[in-house]
Amino acid sequence: MIQTKNLELLVYGDIEKVDISISKYYEYDNLAICLTCSDTEEPFGALTVNLKPLNSYLAAIDTNNIPDAENFIQKYSLGVPLGISIPSGFCEYPIYDFTELVNQLDKEKEDNEKDKKIQSDTKDDIYKKEVTFTFTTSKDWEPATPGCWIDCPFKVCTKLGQICFAQTNDLCPFTKNVYITKISDIPLF
Repeated sequence: MIQTKNLELLVYGDIEKVDISISKYYEYDNLAICLTCSDTEEPFGALTVNLKPLNSYLAAIDTNNIPDAENFIQKYSLGVPLGISIPSGFCEYPIYDFTELVNQLDKEKEDNEKDKKIQSDTKDDIYKKEVTFTFTTSKDWEPATPGCWIDCPFKVCTKLGQICFAQTNDLCPFTKNVYITKISDIPLF
């Protein structure tokens, strides 16, 4: 697994601790490798430059502003050099393949989104409770008005302006003349 957090980058004689993330440049839709300061999470800069269209996992390395960029990439096995470069001005920008890095970061992002979904689902369970309601009505009882009854015990489970879940799920004991009903996972608001 490629290390992407708290990496040491040599910049003009100083060691900077950086984290890596990926993005895309607007023009050409090229891969952008972004660096942020590990301690403060502030943007540090880009490891890549956007010179001309490249294949999706390829990027030109900014050796002009980060002279030690290639050593950094090799030290942490971030990418594979292709042995070609793109000239621009007085500089040559080497091209690297970052397939493994991009795949890893995409998988981590996907896993994080799944974890957030699981946490969200767990958080929703806090608001659910199993409840048993017992009603006594005559067999021919009918609600005075179509719709919800003002003293219905389910009203605590329904937000203002929403339709009661018991009615929408055909569970309402008042409209079905059911004497005892047990309902699980009632969303309490």
